[in-house]
Amino acid sequence: MTALLVGLFLATAAISITTNRDVFSPAKFYLVNFVVFFGAALTGSVADGVCALSMLVLAMGTVAALMERGVPRVPAYRQGTLSLCDQTQTTAWIWILTTGPILGQSFLIQRSGGISSFVGSYGSRVLEWQGAGWAVTLMMTVGTLNLCYLAVGLVRRRTVGWWFGFLAHLAITLVIVGLSGSRSAVFGTFVLHLITFHYMRRRVSVATASGVALVLMALALSLGTVRERVSELLEDGLSSIDIAALKLDSFAYGTAPLQLILEADPMPLACGTTFLSALTNPVPRSWWPGKFDSGGIFLTKWYADDAWGGASNMTPTFLGEWVINFGWVVGIAGYVASASLLAWMLARGYRGLLRSIREPRSVDRALDVVLYVCLMWSVAGLMVGEVTNIFVPFFLQRAVPIAAIRFASRVWPGGQLRS
Repeated sequence: MTALLVGLFLATAAISITTNRDVFSPAKFYLVNFVVFFGAALTGSVADGVCALSMLVLAMGTVAALMERGVPRVPAYRQGTLSLCDQTQTTAWIWILTTGPILGQSFLIQRSGGISSFVGSYGSRVLEWQGAGWAVTLMMTVGTLNLCYLAVGLVRRRTVGWWFGFLAHLAITLVIVGLSGSRSAVFGTFVLHLITFHYMRRRVSVATASGVALVLMALALSLGTVRERVSELLEDGLSSIDIAALKLDSFAYGTAPLQLILEADPMPLACGTTFLSALTNPVPRSWWPGKFDSGGIFLTKWYADDAWGGASNMTPTFLGEWVINFGWVVGIAGYVASASLLAWMLARGYRGLLRSIREPRSVDRALDVVLYVCLMWSVAGLMVGEVTNIFVPFFLQRAVPIAAIRFASRVWPGGQLRS
């Protein structure tokens, strides 16, 4: 079974490379994420049943690769289309909106009793930060705001002072996302910046993209170890880190929940309620104790016997969420249909992106690029995530800030968004 999975992976990679040379095309980005989160299946470290389910997940990447056939080539360098319109009002609004993440972060630190207590709560932050979802949401908008800052900067030539302002904003961003305890938020910041640069200014080579990916993966593994042992590190310092103990569990993020579901006794089905939790999730549980559980909460309660006592949850993966809601037959059918629809919608967005970046540069175009990049990131994350923890953050932490910048820039006195 492993040989079949590896064969499908190589065939999908060959289709994607030969039909579309864009290094950040949706299919290639999907394949890279598959290696990161389903690497255990590719190495034969899982049971045949899990390997077969992993092949189904990979097949959606094959569908994405086939949908990219005939897309236009990404221009190598597009300096000649740069706008000369001054868009300082957009930058000003980005700084104004950044007060939200700063206030959210300050609230959580104060509520925890100081920075040391806040950092020490990482292992149980699901419980410790309960009821403060609004603050976490505000915090995590900072990554989108900084990405918009970069995209706007790439619209035209900027002064050294302007880029110093961007670097200051980037520093604030890294502090806030670093304090969130999320590895994906920290290293995703750099990945999203690289992809935005690729589509806004200059095509990134395969060698550069591969080098950045390897460095970020090594750092992510190290950060995972530091995060899990934060209390010990606060006492003993960084010298207590054992390189041999680096956490490699990210390569099984996709296979572990599928194995749990596959080996479990028959369980009650969620019957679609975990999908509906995307609508009820923004409501604090203290206001609505009986609100629907998300896929991760449902999976952990029923399939893992609430192993972490509510302090942490295991995400079921998009395929797994369909199964725990509707069973194997209907669940797999629903997964194939919905994943194919998402692949088709992303392919349409990708083609629209490639057409738009050939047009004259403007802040409006820059924000379109940021929205697409964030959407691609979210769809790939759904591979090992769940509907609620992927699409709710996409809407509140990505789409809303982008829309706010677009709207605010239009109503700024004397300013206009389009060049």
